[in-house]
Amino acid sequence: MSSTPILVWGAGAIGGVIGAHVARSGRPVTFVDTDAEHVSRIATTGLEIDGPVTQFIARAEAVTPDRVEGTFDIVLLAVKSQHTRAALAQIEPHLAADGVVVSCQNGLNELVVAEVLGAQKTIGCMVSLPSDRVAPGNIVYGRLGHLAIGTLDGKPTGKLDDVAAALRAFDPGIVVTPHIMDYLWSKMSFVGLLAAATVTGETTPDFVADPSLRKSWVGAVSEIMAVAATDGLKPVAFEGFDPGACVSADPVRIQAVVDRYLENSKGSPKQYSGFWRDIVVLKRKTEFPAQIAPVLAKAQNAGVSTPVLRLLADMIARIDNGEASMGPEMAARLRSL
Repeated sequence: MSSTPILVWGAGAIGGVIGAHVARSGRPVTFVDTDAEHVSRIATTGLEIDGPVTQFIARAEAVTPDRVEGTFDIVLLAVKSQHTRAALAQIEPHLAADGVVVSCQNGLNELVVAEVLGAQKTIGCMVSLPSDRVAPGNIVYGRLGHLAIGTLDGKPTGKLDDVAAALRAFDPGIVVTPHIMDYLWSKMSFVGLLAAATVTGETTPDFVADPSLRKSWVGAVSEIMAVAATDGLKPVAFEGFDPGACVSADPVRIQAVVDRYLENSKGSPKQYSGFWRDIVVLKRKTEFPAQIAPVLAKAQNAGVSTPVLRLLADMIARIDNGEASMGPEMAARLRSL
């Protein structure tokens, strides 16, 4: 196992689980998080991973952003989308001259990383990882997660190999692809589904199973993939979710997506979206506005119609601002589509 240290910036649901697996493999890991209590717990008693997939305690260094020292060849960035630019400003002094930042986030934050640091320092990462940080030093890992990584220009590099070697501690079957943007936009289309589920207040499986709400999430997925298609990108199926089925509008293929999702969700402690948890449990704004903004901007520039996405963006913005609530009224508006 390589001794190259890994800096994990953001020790929450994604960064915490991935970083804990990397640390358990024997690689030096330093976690960085703004939550001082979370950092203190990790530094003193370790980061506890619970849930049906695995249970263990990872031992690693942990500091707040103002206490980071040294430079790193590999930084795993796992903050919420709206905090990406601020995190990059703090990361840059600690990134080695030939170092890379791996965007282990939901959304299209690789575009921001590339804008700030340059595409050559950016590695894209599609994350499928149902988990929640439930207490300081404690994360529940709900269902087996998977990763796909790649450079933005699709060319293989030694750094990409180094990143893959580190991340295999979490996902032995990690996909290294020259088409990472296909994966990222396909995952972004699933984010559209999660946003639609959130506004109804239902669990994601109950939402997906409701035939009266199907057009809303199929529409959201299709609109996102229509925007991606303006760059020649194609849908990629992952974890049983096939955005291409939504694009095809084939009811048989769409029902197969529903069936697979419901089967995969059985027994998982994560039944609600991260957006729902932000609103209901953590009492904070969601990252959906930051995630959907580049999609809507690109759609406008390309002349792609996105009525479902714009409705969802408006709904969640109103919920975030305390002007509306999740529930039947929002569900009725989705049904009206």
